[in-house]
Amino acid sequence: MSYADIDRLLREAREASGDRTPADYVHRLLISSWDSQIIVIVARLRIADELAAGPRAARDVAAAVGADPDAMLRLLRAAATIGIMTETEPDHYALTAAGECLRSDSPTAMRELAIAYGSPQAWQMIGAFEESLRTGRSNAETVLGRSFWEHLAAHPEQAEHFSLAMGEQSARTSAGVAAAVDPSAYTRIVDVGGAYGALLTALLEKAPRRPACCSTGRP
Repeated sequence: MSYADIDRLLREAREASGDRTPADYVHRLLISSWDSQIIVIVARLRIADELAAGPRAARDVAAAVGADPDAMLRLLRAAATIGIMTETEPDHYALTAAGECLRSDSPTAMRELAIAYGSPQAWQMIGAFEESLRTGRSNAETVLGRSFWEHLAAHPEQAEHFSLAMGEQSARTSAGVAAAVDPSAYTRIVDVGGAYGALLTALLEKAPRRPACCSTGRP
C-alpha cells in the first residue's frame, strides 16, 4: 500500500467520523501540490485521451504514452486516490467524470489549463513567492527576469498553451457571466484577453446587434 493510499484511507475515516482536526486541514493543504502534479501529468501525457474509450491496463497506457509501466501504475493509483480515475479491476483504470475534463476533446475541457498552471515556469514562480514578498518584485521578474507577458512573447508554444487555457476557463464560466450581465445596457462589448471568444459569443447571443471585439493581445 502506497503513502497516497494510506493518506486517502485516513482522510476518509476522519471525514466519516467527523473527527477532522485543524492539523488535518492544514496537512491536506500542504500536500495538495502533489494532487496538482498528478493532474498535470495526466493532462500533459494525454493519459485521459488514452482512456477515452474505457478501462485499460496500466501497462498498456504506459506503452501508449512512452512511460515506465511500474511508474504508470503508481501514477494511475495515485490519480484514483484524488478522484480522477477509478480502478475497475486489478491494475486496470478508467476515467471518472472529473477525469473526463482532462480529455482534449471534452466539452468541459481543462487539459490546457492544467498544462499552463503546471508548467515548470509556473511552479518556479510559485516557489519565488517569499522572495517576491520580501522585495516587492513580481514572481515573474524574480524567476524569468522579465514580465510574464514578455516571457510568453518570447516562447510561442507556452503562449499558445496559455491562450488555450484561458479559452477553456472562459468557456467554463461564460454561461454564468452572460446570465448575470445584461449586455444590452452597453453600447460596445470588448472581451480583453478573450482567447477564442467564448465569453463574447455568449454575451452577443443576448445582444446580437451590439458592436463587439475580442482582444487576444497583452493587457
